[in-house]
Amino acid sequence: MNLLVICFSVLLAAILLALFRKFSYKHGTKKLPGPWCLPLIGYPFLFTKSCHVKLGELADRYGDLFQIYIGGKLVIVLSSMEAAKQAFGKLELSGRPSFESLAVFNNEVKGEFAFTSFSEACIFIRKALIRSLGRLLRSKKSQVETMILAAQDSLKQQLLESEGSITDPDKLIHKTIISIIGPMTLGSELNCKDLMFDQLLNSTENFNKVMKFNFVANYFPLLRQIMHREFKVFRENNSRIGKFMEETIRNHRSNNTVEDLQFFYGMTHLCERFKRPQLTGMNSSHFQWKVEG
Repeated sequence: MNLLVICFSVLLAAILLALFRKFSYKHGTKKLPGPWCLPLIGYPFLFTKSCHVKLGELADRYGDLFQIYIGGKLVIVLSSMEAAKQAFGKLELSGRPSFESLAVFNNEVKGEFAFTSFSEACIFIRKALIRSLGRLLRSKKSQVETMILAAQDSLKQQLLESEGSITDPDKLIHKTIISIIGPMTLGSELNCKDLMFDQLLNSTENFNKVMKFNFVANYFPLLRQIMHREFKVFRENNSRIGKFMEETIRNHRSNNTVEDLQFFYGMTHLCERFKRPQLTGMNSSHFQWKVEG
């Protein structure tokens, strides 16, 4: 009896192995280099928060142009400007997939102040930033140069510590940009220990994580429900900030006052980051601002 069970198990394993090899992407027609992928799942190591880092490692191994499977779909990856430039001239590489997540995202951000040029809120923010930047440049030119050089040195040091290995560039780049743009626009010096800095950095990183996850979720119907849930949170946060901005602009029109730009940015990012009722319920009558023009 035991011998029969063993023989049946071996036969079943052989059949499954044969089917696995038959339907494996490795044995299909392959025009471009790329890693071995699992049937139905594709390349499993993309199911991470840093899938762009894994794609960078694959580019080092297979070159600027390679292919992978995500789910049951073939995906061509272009990992350099030169590869992308050449691909635009080839018919077989023309066109881009129409992701559901991108369509949802585009619909969500229509009319929102952060993504719409020349809206009332966009003009208001631009005036406030120009005024804040002008004040900083007039009084502290050397401080601006110091901030830029310090951010550059910090980024260089962190890249040297990685010794040329594949790293996640998002956090390093965002940290460098915010350490320069933050002080210039908010009118005060920010560093890594400041709460404002953490809020700006976390907000940017969380948005990127959602978009990276959505890239993979587009290929798997079961994951799309999670994708829609993430967009629901995005919609709610944007709605709170949008209402806050509208009320602030109305107050600016009636009083023509704006004094504390940094406090305004602190409140909007706190609304988005922590979604606290006591913050989202605040209105522009709690503080006075002034923007010339």
